[in-house]
Amino acid sequence: MGRTILVVLKLALLASSVVLSAMVIFDVRAAEQACANFQGGLRDLTCRSKDKDTSKACLICDKLLEWNDTGTIHTTRLKSLQCRLKGESDLFNTLNPHIKDYYTYKGPGREGWMKELYLSPRGYYRPDKEGFQCCSCCVKALDTKVKPSRVVLPQFSLANGAVYGEAPCELTDLNDAELALVSKARVNKHVFSFYGGAHKSIRGWHNLYENDVDGIARTLNQVSNYGGNNVILCILLGPFTPLQKEFVKNNMMVRPDYVLRAFRWLKENNWPERQWCTPCVLRYCYLRIQRPQCHQ
Repeated sequence: MGRTILVVLKLALLASSVVLSAMVIFDVRAAEQACANFQGGLRDLTCRSKDKDTSKACLICDKLLEWNDTGTIHTTRLKSLQCRLKGESDLFNTLNPHIKDYYTYKGPGREGWMKELYLSPRGYYRPDKEGFQCCSCCVKALDTKVKPSRVVLPQFSLANGAVYGEAPCELTDLNDAELALVSKARVNKHVFSFYGGAHKSIRGWHNLYENDVDGIARTLNQVSNYGGNNVILCILLGPFTPLQKEFVKNNMMVRPDYVLRAFRWLKENNWPERQWCTPCVLRYCYLRIQRPQCHQ
């Protein structure tokens, strides 16, 4: 009997030690440091503009800045490269003047000689570093001691011909629900996983569903036959405040005329796939632009 009790006590002590070893000790200083690092990294990616948070873009290629993929190019270095950032290929002789107006930086830190350069209007000036934030690829290619005449422009830099202009009103007038309808794929959810310990990181993925754009176009073409002022509304279930109702209405109401107008613009202006179009079925395709990985 005594031996049995002793064995039970040993097992209980062993179990308690396992539980204690599995417990995570919360370090306040480590948590504060992690929050500070996260906020610092977030400041590198976003800025406050017109009472809302906006994403920063590379001044050279107009690419949205990514986590741990940013750097700074000093203003003096940009000035030395101005002859290379004016657009050298014959493509720039055929561009619509509105394209140049759009790709003119007009924000803080702007200097007179910049008005002739092809720079991102979404660029961000860092007063503390006296330079502009850019992606790592552009920083690696331009922020060197190489003479400007020997600098090889990044493949997707604006001055190298990667100019597409701003989105037309046919797309910018759409709300979130309408944009989902005209997209070839719509996002269903975002999933993020957090890892601690020796390897601290945040990983995530997106679930995407392919859209049947031909079916959507055929359906919207028939909406006008059913009345309802040619508008598709969502059904609200549960209690809503007046402000919530107005928000959902503005963001989830589908206007078939606007969606069909966007379909037509996408079909007419995506010239590489124009041969796919048929007179009976409304089809479209996006320009497929791929950015190569920047190997350090």
